[in-house]
Amino acid sequence: MHVLVSHVLEETRQVDFLLVVSAQSGPGALPDNGDDRQCKAPAPERVTMDDLRNGRAQQILLRDGDTVNVPKAQTFIVNGFVRTPNTYVLEGEITVQKAIAMAGGVTERGAVSRTKIQRMVDGRLVEIKAKLTDIVQPNDTIVVPQRFF
Repeated sequence: MHVLVSHVLEETRQVDFLLVVSAQSGPGALPDNGDDRQCKAPAPERVTMDDLRNGRAQQILLRDGDTVNVPKAQTFIVNGFVRTPNTYVLEGEITVQKAIAMAGGVTERGAVSRTKIQRMVDGRLVEIKAKLTDIVQPNDTIVVPQRFF
């Protein structure tokens, strides 16, 4: 059995969804019953991280020649005076406040009130004064600066 897995990521936590495409279908493919008429290609099946977590993905049977595409997840960065600066996966709507919480919160030296969002807009990097209720977008960098003493 041959199954092609493309764009494999180093860590599963960075997987947004899997796209399963069957190579067994489409113009020229033979139906399972041996009939030599062409069969209609089924739509690719999208498997989300929730499907993987709750076991629904276990119901999908891969066949010889299937292709599994694992695209890169959308991410954002939290940097500066937070406990765990890092790159995080953008799953659903995440506010600046939640993003900072995902990074372990602001350190005692951080100035949450002066937090900035660095974002590419029309090919240019812009810096936006962040509100805690702002929604994080893919590829944003949230920077918590040092507070003044």
